[in-house]
Amino acid sequence: MIDTQLLIVGFDALMSAATAAAVIVAARQLAMSRDQGITGFEDNLNHQYREITKTIPVEALLGGRLSADQQEQSLGSFYHYFDLSNEQAFLRKQGRIRPATWDDWRDGITQNLRKPAFSSAWQEITTRAPSFNDLKELVRLARDLASKHDDAAQTPLPAAKSP
Repeated sequence: MIDTQLLIVGFDALMSAATAAAVIVAARQLAMSRDQGITGFEDNLNHQYREITKTIPVEALLGGRLSADQQEQSLGSFYHYFDLSNEQAFLRKQGRIRPATWDDWRDGITQNLRKPAFSSAWQEITTRAPSFNDLKELVRLARDLASKHDDAAQTPLPAAKSP
């Protein structure tokens, strides 16, 4: 004969193990869903970046200088680029961007700001617009870091102008 008490204890243990397994699976699914959401969010920002850079002259993207007319005609595109970069910096401060993604974006932003056309546009736009505080903070931090490392080989980051 089977001991009923032993059967009940065994069944309870089995149910406890099944419940624990279900909790683990649910937690893993939530984490995967969160990661997918962050990836989608970051991909959307990457898409915005690609769309904006399509409107910036290739010469500027390659590090060349633009004529005064080209620079003025492209000012709107540079403005949108700085606006997106500012949003990215803000979102990173809010913890909505993964550290590895931010490292890539931050490096790209600082590399672009060292390019003459971007630098010129940054100085022009920050003279006229008192916004972009998160991007200005990034630029200040990058300039401070570069000066501590005596990185004279690189083009310095431009300072934001006060309106």
